Amino acid sequence: MPIPGIAHLQRLSPQATHGDVQRHLSAFLEEVLNWQLVTEQRTENGVIDSLPIGPAERPVPVFLIEYKSGSSETLSELENKAGSRAGETAIQQLVGYMTTERMTLFGLLADASRLAVYANAAGRVPRSPVLHIDFEAITDLDIVRLRSRLPLNTDDAQQLEMTNQEDFIDFLSSMIEVLRGPLLSMLHRYRPSAFDLFSRLFPVGITETEFADKTAASLVSKLLLIRAMEDQNDRFGAIISPVVAKSFWTSQYGFIVLAHSAYELASTKFPHVFKADIDVFDWWFPSNMTSQHRQELRGCFDDMNTRLFGVLQRLWTYRIMVKSDLMGIAYQKLRATSEAAVLGAYFTPPALTEFTIDALLSYLEKPFIRLSPADLLDAPHGEHRIIDVTCGSGTFLVSIAAKAVQTSRRAKQDCARDLVSRLYGIDIDPLAVLMARSQTFAALAEHLADAPPPRVYWQNALNLLDPPRLQYKLYDDFTGIGTAIEEAKHDTQESRRFVRPCSFSFVIGNPPWGRRSQIGLRIKRSGVPAGEIDGRLNEMIGGRWADWFRHRDDNLLSPFVSMAKELLSDHGVLALILDARFIAAEWGERCVEILERDFEHVRVLDISSERGFPYSASYPAIVLAQRKAR
Repeated sequence: MPIPGIAHLQRLSPQATHGDVQRHLSAFLEEVLNWQLVTEQRTENGVIDSLPIGPAERPVPVFLIEYKSGSSETLSELENKAGSRAGETAIQQLVGYMTTERMTLFGLLADASRLAVYANAAGRVPRSPVLHIDFEAITDLDIVRLRSRLPLNTDDAQQLEMTNQEDFIDFLSSMIEVLRGPLLSMLHRYRPSAFDLFSRLFPVGITETEFADKTAASLVSKLLLIRAMEDQNDRFGAIISPVVAKSFWTSQYGFIVLAHSAYELASTKFPHVFKADIDVFDWWFPSNMTSQHRQELRGCFDDMNTRLFGVLQRLWTYRIMVKSDLMGIAYQKLRATSEAAVLGAYFTPPALTEFTIDALLSYLEKPFIRLSPADLLDAPHGEHRIIDVTCGSGTFLVSIAAKAVQTSRRAKQDCARDLVSRLYGIDIDPLAVLMARSQTFAALAEHLADAPPPRVYWQNALNLLDPPRLQYKLYDDFTGIGTAIEEAKHDTQESRRFVRPCSFSFVIGNPPWGRRSQIGLRIKRSGVPAGEIDGRLNEMIGGRWADWFRHRDDNLLSPFVSMAKELLSDHGVLALILDARFIAAEWGERCVEILERDFEHVRVLDISSERGFPYSASYPAIVLAQRKAR
């Protein structure tokens, strides 16, 4: 027996009006798929409808249809016809809604005789539709195909696996981008104390747009980690799922509440990882504001709630497996270009990280080196500690963890547990620290029944060896912030407890190499008054290396190389990615002096001619060296 709803489409002809198309197509979707459309926008040329997933009184636009003219058109004519926005074709407008404004997973273009279905896969909408139905020749098989294309995450929907890394990065970037708008609107109307704290602790300053981006990335990375933990660890259970989401549909700002509740529940299951840290990015939650602020920002919260549903829906559509520094690549994409350029803090792509670790392992096999590959990858608890003092999103830490577990001759859980006690990271950006903690633990999660927290700290590494009194004095100016300042204090205390001179066997990483004049200009552009710029620069460099950073052409690289020297134990090994120009440039003279005086068996591998490192410095070199005995 034919499917009854098919008759609705068979009644449409080239002479049908807009009203006919809307009425019959809506009836078809409601009868065949049990979905009722809600008109969202009427235009001169058509109507845009959304499909609610929650109760009818609180529609969530996750599905979009644009109706075009009543005259019969080819698929190409339908796509290229003018949309309701000036200068856009129908397909361009549909793609814009699906990928940025509405976070829709599916979109349709319909005229009087055909229906074209487009799918949003990880932020990309293919030019060709996934399904094209001609109403005059429609069959029951077409209905079956349509149903299989449009199951918007039913309770028993099978998760999809995303195997292409670039698709995954676009997927993350699109989610961060879609959350930026409401967060930026909030910042324009409401300046939280967390913004001032971050701007002060982040030496080069920050604009509202950059802070909104980092806030969005922080939220996405937290939710991503929860999803990864659900998929990788059976003990975690379901926290973000369609079944759970249903209970939040009817509450005010339900999906904002769901995101916060997911993080709270995660903290009870894995308290060492999901503790309430880096709270500087949780400023936007309604619960953190006064009732007056909540009322003033109600429209922003409504927008955020709608968009957050799209983020959550995308996250539960895919099975998330953390196998490389995926969040790090997304972090670098959202990071301000000027911020990276002036600091010389270029992202280390996974390919370059692997290249560096392989070079280090080969170096450790030399007979004149006191340490071995096993000391790096498979040492017992607390022995031969490893640190990256500019760890960023944890690229090196994640790569070492993955390689160590993969090659260990011991039980993988023993190796993983010991690694958590041996890997250390420091970074000045709290968003990077959040990502590094998350990814380091996620890389080891399937092998850990329980473990201490990853030892990654929010701290300016160049201040680590200075007296702490000045930093604590700064914290006292922000005591009203609460959790965020407590986290900053905690990380300062913990990093000073564990990170001491002569206590590490390996110092790895990709330290920054920005000049003082460049960094000063960046601070000025971020809105810091001219009279405070020198103070910011002095705070950033610390007292120990103040004389090395007074001249406008002095470079950050020398203090970081000197710090690595001080942290290494006798015969400890250095493995850093540096700008190869340090060998000949005046700003690299101190680095050359340190390497000649305090290290032996120095190897400089110039890899500037290698391809495949698009996010690294223009002239990367790997420097390997063994610390001389004192």
